[in-house]
Amino acid sequence: GIGRLIEPDGCFVAIRGTFGPISSLLDAVFRLMDFEHDLCPSCQVVAGFYLAYLSIRDQIFHALADFQCHQRPLYLVGHSQGAASLSYFLFDALMRKYTVQHMYALESPRPGNKNFAEKLRELIGTADAWRVTHYQDLVPHLPPPGILGYVHALPEIYYDTRNGTHYLECGVEDKNCSGRWWAWQLNTVDHDSFADLS
Repeated sequence: GIGRLIEPDGCFVAIRGTFGPISSLLDAVFRLMDFEHDLCPSCQVVAGFYLAYLSIRDQIFHALADFQCHQRPLYLVGHSQGAASLSYFLFDALMRKYTVQHMYALESPRPGNKNFAEKLRELIGTADAWRVTHYQDLVPHLPPPGILGYVHALPEIYYDTRNGTHYLECGVEDKNCSGRWWAWQLNTVDHDSFADLS
């Protein structure tokens, strides 16, 4: 969803996670593809997540124009596949000189390669942009790092218990936070809940 806020004055963009068969298929397309920005020639992103974003990008920017959001701060939130899409939107919004007040990418998978992550962090500067992870959720560990070089782009807020509201502020790929778990310890139960809410 996209809309105007009254208090505080601003606009919001919220991108939902996986929904329906096409979205589910795009979730499984983990190959890297070139990110189409002159400013980031060696940047690559996860094809399925990026194609999902491209299918809604123009509509998002048209809605922001309709709500006269270019001179207002943006408040951004996305979940799962929507959080990865939000990383690409954040890049585009900053390139178009929007002001991002806050961004929370909930349970985001890794959106691209190291070059994409570094360029996005450079563009963000001092904006308040985080990815939020919950305990032993599997999704933030996908696609796996390693040979193809998938990495997270944002620092992490990590909820370190299944129930409750205690969290840690962490680095980008921090072994003291969600990175502490082995693959067999991860689950999907923690993907859709925070602070005893689902």
